[in-house]
Order: sequence, then C-alpha cells, then structure tokens
Amino acid sequence: MKRSFATTVLAAALTLGASASLAQDWSGAYVGAYGGLAYSATDPMAGVIAGYAMQTGSFVYGAEADVFYTSLGDWELFAKGRIGYAVGDPLLLHATAGLGTFIGTTTIWSLGLGGEVKLTDNLSLRADGELHNAIGSGLGGAQPFVKAGLVWRF
Repeated sequence: MKRSFATTVLAAALTLGASASLAQDWSGAYVGAYGGLAYSATDPMAGVIAGYAMQTGSFVYGAEADVFYTSLGDWELFAKGRIGYAVGDPLLLHATAGLGTFIGTTTIWSLGLGGEVKLTDNLSLRADGELHNAIGSGLGGAQPFVKAGLVWRF
C-alpha cells in the first residue's frame, strides 16, 4: 500500500514528537536582529524583533513585535501571534500571523513560516519566510519577505 506524502510527514512528526521530554525550553522573553530581502525578494531589509513565548509540552506559543526598514525607505511595524512545535533537540518550527502598518499609512497583514535552532541556551539562529499585503487584499499580489538573524533569549 502506497503512503501519501502527508501521511509520511505526519508519521515523522509524531516520531519526533515522541522525544518531547528532550525538547529545549523555549519559554521566556527574547530579542533579536535580522537581515533579509523584501518585496519579491529583491530589496535588502534589516530589522529587530522582541517577544515572549510560553511552552506546554512540545507546543510553543506567544506574541512578538517586529519592525524593519527596507532599502526603498519603507518602515514596517507588526504585532504577531506565534505558534510552534519543538521538534526534538534543539529545533523549533513555527507559524506567525499578525497585523502591521507601513508606518503611518496603510494597514497590512502578515503570514509566515519559519524555524529556529538553538546555538546555546540563550542564543539561537532564526529564519522566516513571510507574505505581506494590504488589509482587504487576498494572497494574490502578496509580497514575499525572507529574513534570517540571531535571537537572544533571557
């Protein structure tokens, strides 16, 4: 009998989830800095992030604020919810969703997927891919953003 891709991924996630007692603790406050590419992945950007996470078993959830500047002179500010799953030791996979603004003008939404790998107890490497668009606009025309940086947990 042939297994579907989704069944294989689910089986792998459950197997990795069985080691939940080995998962790192992702609870607490964090700050970070990142760089990346904005607007169809063509314009350099840099930003900072701050948040707080709580962990129950392997599930991690919390809120964060994100502000960045692009080479086009745009400032964007977001408030996001974040939910994730600690996969073994030391990987966290997460999804984000939130609302933001081009500072002082348009209200925008953000959806993202990413991952974080602990380098030490306090320092981790984080990478995210996101879509942003104006409120009332669908996924068509959403602008892709990719970013990576370091996060300090305290």
